[in-house]
Amino acid sequence: VEGSMSDGIMDLIKHDRQTPLMGLPLTSPKLTTLYLGLRKGSYYIESAGTGVGKSRRMAAESCHLAYPCYYDERSGQWVDTGIAQKTLFISTELDLDEQQRICLAYISGVEQIKIALNTCSKQEAERVDRAGEIMAQYKDNLYFVPMTNFTDEDVSATIEKYHQIYHVDYFFFDYLMSNEDM
Repeated sequence: VEGSMSDGIMDLIKHDRQTPLMGLPLTSPKLTTLYLGLRKGSYYIESAGTGVGKSRRMAAESCHLAYPCYYDERSGQWVDTGIAQKTLFISTELDLDEQQRICLAYISGVEQIKIALNTCSKQEAERVDRAGEIMAQYKDNLYFVPMTNFTDEDVSATIEKYHQIYHVDYFFFDYLMSNEDM
């Protein structure tokens, strides 16, 4: 709606005081503040150069929403977030095994390379096992769809399917790229 920035401003202030607008927390407190959390119906685009970790950060965000706990290396404790949302991760590059290792690494706090090369200490291996148990316990919370060749209709249909059939409300699409059909 076009108009003055002051149109309805007092109603907006009143609404925000009665019903603060804050979504679920992200892995970064700074981004949670900046974005007002992850809010249903909102669309976020993250852009950065090649190889700086966009896919891994997005994978961590999807795990943070889907699984209610993770190991915090700083405190040496498992942290219960209380968050367990149904989430879909659509990937144009990663395969399921790689995505699973990223999730195990995020939840356990163990580097992905140690998991993949089996160089974990006994304590780290126990944390990886627990991360796997958490993923299995919440198996209906994080879905993965590989999508290498797609159109915008394919992406929309996949999101609609997972929303209607599996009641997924949070979606991650990794990532936008040049594609003749988009």
